[in-house]
Amino acid sequence: MKRIFLLMLSVLSLSVMAQDNKTADDYVAEGSDAYRSKDYKSAFTAFETALQMKKQAGVTDTVLYYNTGYCAYKSNQFEKASTYFEKSVELGYKTELSYVFATNSYRKANNDEKFATSLTAAFEKYPKNKTLVMLMATHQFKLGLNHYNKASEIVAEAAKINETEPDRFKTLMSQAQGEYNLALPYLLKTYDLNPKTKNLFEALSGVYEGLNNKEEAVKWKALAEK
Repeated sequence: MKRIFLLMLSVLSLSVMAQDNKTADDYVAEGSDAYRSKDYKSAFTAFETALQMKKQAGVTDTVLYYNTGYCAYKSNQFEKASTYFEKSVELGYKTELSYVFATNSYRKANNDEKFATSLTAAFEKYPKNKTLVMLMATHQFKLGLNHYNKASEIVAEAAKINETEPDRFKTLMSQAQGEYNLALPYLLKTYDLNPKTKNLFEALSGVYEGLNNKEEAVKWKALAEK
């Protein structure tokens, strides 16, 4: 039994040594092979290891940061992907694409705060990028819709006390109008960016109706019914 254990230990030691003898370039080659085979998870692991080794050696491999981020993205490791694409942006490599991937990574990771920050910075630099335009339109619509839905909830609450609590009714309706006013610029920005956004016309009609602007409400309602 003892001899078997020693033999296993010896094999393990040789394995560790073989692993330790790999260079960063070996891992890059390994990652490249995995990438070509579309094994993005293995490619990411190999590239990340190469990056760590290069970093310890004081070497900054700009291209490798981007490729590592891309493999993380393709293997659904979105938090890690965003980190490497942010670094790629910092290093100035494929900046526009790196911004797009970083922003999308935050979105797919459901990191709303960092998504909004990244999207704002990216869109400011590349306002004509089609992906960023669509992302910004969706983001603006979501923000507008949040205020619109909140206003609708307040109106529904106010309707219950219309006759019994007139003063509170007026207060609630004033609050609802405040929310409609907050929603409007976001929805109009959405229209500027992507007028084909689903349910946008209905939302604009509802907002203008809530603001007692009948003419605009009718106009947007007609557009929604086309």
